[in-house]
Amino acid sequence: MEENRSWRARWIWHEGYPWTSAPGEHELVLFRRAFEVEDAASARLVLSVSADSRYRLFLNGESVSVGPCKGDQFTHYYETVDLSGQLRAGTNVLAAKVLHLASSNPHKMGLSGQIAIQRSNAGVFLLEGTLQEGEREVVLDTGGESSVWIAKKQGGYAVRPSWVIPWLGGLEDVDGAGLDHGWEQSEYAAAEADGWKEAVVAMATRNDFGELTPWQLAPRPIPPLFERERPFVGVTKYGGDSVAEAVSGLIGAGGNGAVRGKSGAAGADGGAVVSGSGGDEAASAGLTVVLQPGQSFWAELDAGELATGYLRLAMRGGAGSRISLVCAECYEDPSSTIRDRIKGVRDDAEHGILLGDADLYMVAGVGNAAVEEVFEPFWFRTFRYVRLEVSVGEEPLELVSLDYRDTGYPLEVKAEFNCSDAGYEALWQLSLNTLQRCMHETYEDCPYYEQL
Repeated sequence: MEENRSWRARWIWHEGYPWTSAPGEHELVLFRRAFEVEDAASARLVLSVSADSRYRLFLNGESVSVGPCKGDQFTHYYETVDLSGQLRAGTNVLAAKVLHLASSNPHKMGLSGQIAIQRSNAGVFLLEGTLQEGEREVVLDTGGESSVWIAKKQGGYAVRPSWVIPWLGGLEDVDGAGLDHGWEQSEYAAAEADGWKEAVVAMATRNDFGELTPWQLAPRPIPPLFERERPFVGVTKYGGDSVAEAVSGLIGAGGNGAVRGKSGAAGADGGAVVSGSGGDEAASAGLTVVLQPGQSFWAELDAGELATGYLRLAMRGGAGSRISLVCAECYEDPSSTIRDRIKGVRDDAEHGILLGDADLYMVAGVGNAAVEEVFEPFWFRTFRYVRLEVSVGEEPLELVSLDYRDTGYPLEVKAEFNCSDAGYEALWQLSLNTLQRCMHETYEDCPYYEQL
């Protein structure tokens, strides 16, 4: 149900009418708007923002809002974001990454994007807000006459079928060479020659004839989800062309440095515990995984418990290298198949295998010591373990880090449980984590398979 609000802002997109996406095509579109702040201490800026289907909003390179909250056919939510304390004197940049999930009828299982996310047949972005500094005002609305937003569709983004978790509607297949890197930073130069153009108005929030638009706007009814930087706690096993110390450095500060499995040399026998530097020592030493042209590498990382988060892999060089990230709930019997799962001791890395579909990334090679290239799937993933596989192209590749941003509903635990039996104490913590992992914008039966 739409609230009784008069909007100045209008929905925008990277192209005008007819702006209906091609059937089955998911579109990833970037937006930017620069503005000047004279006195950051007194400046006030409160925004209302929404999109079809999902967005992530940045201010000067920092993520400040994610949404819109999941709605339904008759309710499309928007978020209210107060950025007053995050502005700085001089040039500031609002930037948004919007993913429009293709509308398909009937829903194409395994390809149509997250089935629980409402979408129309058109991608759009909406932002309304006015910068206030005393008597000075700067209108930042999308579609405003004096507010110029620029946009660019990303050419390297695609979705591949997922048969292990088909209700999530496919995983990512991304060519880094087709993406803009560092576009959310204020110092980024968005040039028309590189494909950036003035965004166009797709539709007003209401029309003159009283007809309903696809997006009946209402304020977000729940708090924003939390996001917390988290490292993996260890590497269960690895193989290919590398060394144990470098593998330990991959998980960086916060990891315990435990590296089990292959010693790092290609073809070495597994099973031995290898002493790596790991943790804070590894991070301070700057240890990374450096692979030469034609080499390959794989590692299986442990989050310590089931997690829901946004994976983030940072790298340098390595143009043409191929990356695969497989998320798994647990280790399974080696005889398991996609349709016949055999789950025994779920953390038995020595005898088990990780089974799942993969996000794929082809490295652009734009990362360097000053600015790393980053692959981060748009939607959060669910995992206890993640398998990283790398096949290096014709240039050396340096893997700097693999971590994630934990996310979920800001659950406030008011109950307490105390017991002399440590086993029951562990069950209490397990129950809390189960509840937390099944709470995002809705309660979920299972965050790994359905998110319904």
